[in-house]
Amino acid sequence: MLFRAPTHNRFPQSQVTNQKS
Repeated sequence: MLFRAPTHNRFPQSQVTNQKS
């Protein structure tokens, strides 16, 4: 978990942090 933006809110934290960053 390095990044948590509102844009990635619709994606799972586990995946968004690894792929969407």
